[in-house]
Amino acid sequence: MGSKFALHHLGQPDETTKFLERRTPFVWRKQCAPGGDNPTPNIKTIGRSLKLTDGQANAMIQKGAAGAEEWYNVVRGEMLAAPWVWCWELANEPPTKTRQQCLNLALYTRRAVDLMHADGLKVGTGVFSVGTPQLAAANPAECFLVELGPVFYCGDYLILHQYWLKDPRQEAEWRQFRHRRLLAELRALGIPCKPLLLTEAGMDMPGGWRDSGISEPEYWAQLRDNDLALEHDHEVLCWTPFTNQPTRDWEPFVITAWLTAKIAEEVRARPPQEEGGTMPQPTIVLVHPLRKPRITQRFAENPNTYGYGPAGHPGLDYGCPEGSVVRAPCAGECYPGNPMGAYGKRYGEHLWIKGDDQGRTYWVILAHLIRVLADKGDHVEAGNIVALSGNTGNSTAAHLHLGVETLDQNPGFQDSHDMAYWWANPQSFMQAS
Repeated sequence: MGSKFALHHLGQPDETTKFLERRTPFVWRKQCAPGGDNPTPNIKTIGRSLKLTDGQANAMIQKGAAGAEEWYNVVRGEMLAAPWVWCWELANEPPTKTRQQCLNLALYTRRAVDLMHADGLKVGTGVFSVGTPQLAAANPAECFLVELGPVFYCGDYLILHQYWLKDPRQEAEWRQFRHRRLLAELRALGIPCKPLLLTEAGMDMPGGWRDSGISEPEYWAQLRDNDLALEHDHEVLCWTPFTNQPTRDWEPFVITAWLTAKIAEEVRARPPQEEGGTMPQPTIVLVHPLRKPRITQRFAENPNTYGYGPAGHPGLDYGCPEGSVVRAPCAGECYPGNPMGAYGKRYGEHLWIKGDDQGRTYWVILAHLIRVLADKGDHVEAGNIVALSGNTGNSTAAHLHLGVETLDQNPGFQDSHDMAYWWANPQSFMQAS
């Protein structure tokens, strides 16, 4: 699958490093306090603001959504001034020791993502320190993954820091490759997760490799082994050994000019492949099913209302009078649902449309209808009239529900309600009809 090496720049890269980056097929890089012109137009930059200390930012996180607005007011100008940055990290290494801290972080994250997305910025959420968040396999009583739910799926990427000890084989499952355990627990809980960026990694004992007494070639062997091990972890898009251009405090962690050259050599020998991830990439395009769409509830909102899964509302709700004309959001085959089946008890009269995106099957559900106008097997184009909206099933007022599921993990209308495998936010696929 190719190398996943990327460089982590604590300061502005020197000319030699920029030369190597520009002439090496890196896909990613990490830059703290990026500014000015783009030094590497061929590479996706992960940006981190240094305008606030970790302590200042963490104090804002404990204010939840209000803290997100406070935080974004401080960093927004810096982010908008560097439009070439591919995505920005949220606050660095937030606390997750208590349930309340995790709930506050989820509220902060959701609001910060909304604010940044409104400005057209991509977001890396989490930015968890090594060993966090707590896993049930280690301590069930202090595992709050459900409370953290939105952190894993409401941004564009999930960011982790994963250092290892002097002997990388020691506790490798809990440190060096901890993301594997985290993803397994999220899958078991039915919590979707965005692709992973490991934006800090390397030796931490708690000093860097220079304090350990090993040589540069020995440390390079560890770095290369880690890269080879990550090659088939499709959820991980990149990892950045800490750090190029270190400050005095981080000198023991330095990725020297020699190590940088070895990393570049490895990337040229094993060129990275295209971006993948834990969730399907949002390449499909759906049109709104109503001529004048008015969204009243969004994906993953109100998690406490939906007791059948931790992810909150599984789609988009549109406010509309009963009997409103409903149009197909995509081209595909129609399959009216069984109002007495597993989905029907919740969604009443509903219609599935089986769509295709370059060979990948997905299913769109239109629910709470008063009448389905399409017959089984009918082929429709996006915008064709297929139903009339209603108030059937578990519905408190007239509205239209739209959701999206994939065939790979859930065979659509044939399956019982499976909360584990929604796509991402359907709104990210939508365009005006």
